Amino acid sequence: EGFLISIGPGPVISNGDGDKEADTSKDPKRFFDKEQRQRAQDRSKDASGNPTCEYCDINTTNERGKKESSTIDHIKAWIKGGRTTDDNANNACASCNGKKGAKDLGSEWIPPNQQ
Repeated sequence: EGFLISIGPGPVISNGDGDKEADTSKDPKRFFDKEQRQRAQDRSKDASGNPTCEYCDINTTNERGKKESSTIDHIKAWIKGGRTTDDNANNACASCNGKKGAKDLGSEWIPPNQQ
């Protein structure tokens, strides 16, 4: 079985025999850009126009370091082949994004607002 190691600009798969090949199953773009972040926040706005966490409905903030800080979550985790695209982006509070991690929605993690 192969294993993931990090060399240079992106992930590399090793087969354990010293042979390495690029992991082409992952989107080479890991992080959402500023415009994608803004679109995800805009889509999550409540009736009052405030961006909210798609998973627990609290208002999110652009201030860093708070549990309600806005983070943009890959709905299908990047590590599992999720793309860094608008249709795979949710505005999430830091707390929910941390709890979800790379788990699949519905089968491995149920958001608080769907429990």
